[in-house]
Amino acid sequence: MKNVFTNEEAIVNFIFFLSNHNGMNNALDGAFGENSHIANHFKKKLSGIMNGSYGCMPEHIIKLLGEMSTGNKQIFAKWVNENYDSGIKKRG
Repeated sequence: MKNVFTNEEAIVNFIFFLSNHNGMNNALDGAFGENSHIANHFKKKLSGIMNGSYGCMPEHIIKLLGEMSTGNKQIFAKWVNENYDSGIKKRG
């Protein structure tokens, strides 16, 4: 059965992702893996947003999401919820 998350659960999962991701390149490949062109496009955009910063900070990720279309935001959010479950559902 497909996991369905409430808005609150999705927000907590996203915050968990921001604190625990192991690199945005991996996340972008995971989310958009079926379309390597779009994954590479977002990697280039992220590189520009980071502008030489060491490491990807939460504000870089949020800015990147702000530049995505609604459909791509939904694809990324779905991937985050499927791969970064904070455990909030289990705790209730």
